[in-house]
Amino acid sequence: ETMDQDTPVPSNGLAMKIAPASLFFPRKREMLQTIERLASLTHRHSASLAAAVAVATGIQYIVSKCAGYKAGESPLDAHPLEHPPEHPLDAQEFIACVADAASLYDAYFGKVIRSGKIVNDLSCSVYTTVPNAIWTFASRPTEFRKGMIELVNSGGDTDTKAAMYGALSGAFNGFSRLPAAWVEGLEDGKKGKDHLLEVAEALYAKRRV
Repeated sequence: ETMDQDTPVPSNGLAMKIAPASLFFPRKREMLQTIERLASLTHRHSASLAAAVAVATGIQYIVSKCAGYKAGESPLDAHPLEHPPEHPLDAQEFIACVADAASLYDAYFGKVIRSGKIVNDLSCSVYTTVPNAIWTFASRPTEFRKGMIELVNSGGDTDTKAAMYGALSGAFNGFSRLPAAWVEGLEDGKKGKDHLLEVAEALYAKRRV
């Protein structure tokens, strides 16, 4: 995260793994305070914080406004779009919500998200990776496989882009819409597929409501 102890640099690590905070802290203020605390430990650059807030806010928006989860239903339960949600993704509103939240911490970062002018410069810059993931989802919310393949073949920090896109698209589409061949092909050792599903269910069960 840092070039030296006192010089934070904009990096992607917190944004890549922030998704659980969106479910564990459904109240936005509490979620933002948690992300702020985490960033103060490992990702102190304003853009790193803004990136994590953008991804978490996007997932929170999806779960609360689009996905149609029933009370007590986990995102790992039946795919919510099998019975279409009352409110399919409003891409313009979604982008505005995410950009506004990011702008609280880094105005330029929020401006980049809002502009939609995403330059894939093959770098690992947080100003490129996060907007790429967000806009790929917003432009094709129901096309998980297509969006994922596009990002992992786009060059640059592909694992970062794929992780954030997967969190957003997965929240919207639900577990059962993931390509079956991809799920079945996952390694299932001691810390493999079944373990990850158990952890995900346990985390969701402990969410604060």
